[in-house]
Amino acid sequence: MRLITSVFRFGLVVALLAVSAGCGSESSFTILHFSDLHEQLHPVKRKIGNKDVEFGGVDRLIGGLKAARTAAGPGTLVLYAGDAIQGTPFSTFFKGEVTFGLLDGVIDYMVPGVHDFDYGQDNLNNLTGKSKFKVLSANIFNKDAKPFTGVDYVIKDIDGIKVGIFGLTMRITEILQSARNIEGLNFGPVEDAARAAVMAMRGQGVDFVIALTHQGIEEDKKLARAVDGINLIVGGLSHTVLTNGFLVFDTWIAQAGYRGEHFGKITVRYDKEKKRIISISPEIVNVTAEMPADAEVAKVVDKYSKELKSKLDVVVSKSDVLLEGSRNKVRGNETNLGNLLADILKRETGADMCIINSGVIRASINPGPVRVADVLNVLPYPNNVSTVRLTGKAIYRIIEKSAATNPGEGRFLQVSGGLQYKIKGRTLAELKFNGRDLDENRVYTVATSDFLADGGDNYPEFKQDRDPKNTGITMAEFMIEALKRMPTIAAGVEGRIVRLEG
Repeated sequence: MRLITSVFRFGLVVALLAVSAGCGSESSFTILHFSDLHEQLHPVKRKIGNKDVEFGGVDRLIGGLKAARTAAGPGTLVLYAGDAIQGTPFSTFFKGEVTFGLLDGVIDYMVPGVHDFDYGQDNLNNLTGKSKFKVLSANIFNKDAKPFTGVDYVIKDIDGIKVGIFGLTMRITEILQSARNIEGLNFGPVEDAARAAVMAMRGQGVDFVIALTHQGIEEDKKLARAVDGINLIVGGLSHTVLTNGFLVFDTWIAQAGYRGEHFGKITVRYDKEKKRIISISPEIVNVTAEMPADAEVAKVVDKYSKELKSKLDVVVSKSDVLLEGSRNKVRGNETNLGNLLADILKRETGADMCIINSGVIRASINPGPVRVADVLNVLPYPNNVSTVRLTGKAIYRIIEKSAATNPGEGRFLQVSGGLQYKIKGRTLAELKFNGRDLDENRVYTVATSDFLADGGDNYPEFKQDRDPKNTGITMAEFMIEALKRMPTIAAGVEGRIVRLEG
């Protein structure tokens, strides 16, 4: 990946992408794009060779986008492919207020991401309702069958070129999201929605069609193969960095990673007389310390950072050990952090057992003082704790599915003390509760997240209880309060989940 190492070089690159009318009927325009910011306002460090290099920082990102837009001139589009919020304490406390406020006046069009619904439809509608940019969705519908965002596609004239843009959000958001957050919404088939949008826009004389998607690179490839008439797919969700795009038949796909570490630039050259695309040229711009930062954005970030710090620095406990929550460990094996969380939720709710999906755990906690910030890094999502009443037979089926998951899947389950399951290959070899087989006819009270209680991660068995009890308290809140009563944490791995050889 080409690293831009000076302000001068960055300025030169953006200048070369300026919109300019070519000889005769040739014209060109620029598309800038990014996605999956996840409320990551500060830079992150990445290892490049032997050096730690800072990437991202929303002040640099927006500064870079504004510089690129100025250089490119009128007609430049700035597209955002979803998931503006969720993933840092800024989201936990401010619920998107910071990021949506900063993006307003920067982006032109956005498609809803899976996590943009994390605080419910009302919160998302409130955020987007205050914004000048338009939110596009061709496959999310309200009960009245009208587009959830009110707009499925737009047509924009750029120097005599009719450009159409429509939005698509992955259909399995219905599985990945808590039911209460998307109640009354219908996520329609992506390909059907795309065909309808393309047909409608082409029928109005659109020259260039852009699908703005939040479904991941593999689904974008499928879309390109299945639907004719899409010239460009600008996508998000999978956090993929496509340095020079990806071509499927006649459709280019562009993605620019996540957390504001990069943004994408696409130059489109078009012959208006012949109604023909001459070229589509995607590239990636790295957002590093050399990127010109936006001073006003930096002030806003500083203001919210100071407000947040006072809330996050409170120490709630101390850990003698590393509490393991890394993705490659927790999504396939028992970990002490998974055990600690499951035990806390079981004890605090008075349930017989606790079963949680490992996907809720997003970080480890280092030995030493444990702050509110550490807990929120582990549990950034606003999942409430629920209790459900399930038969032993249903619980067996749930654990059987966990055993069958591929390593790395967030639907792999962590369990509280008393439960033990053994896996051979991808098969459940044994399941015990307090040393005995589960009674398939007995009804057990199970603590879990409201996400799983709603049947999320393809566990419909949790919905056997038609009247789950939602505590209205998040996992993070339960954990913070419980840790305040634990002066020292010494959680370990106890053999609750065992992988057998052979």
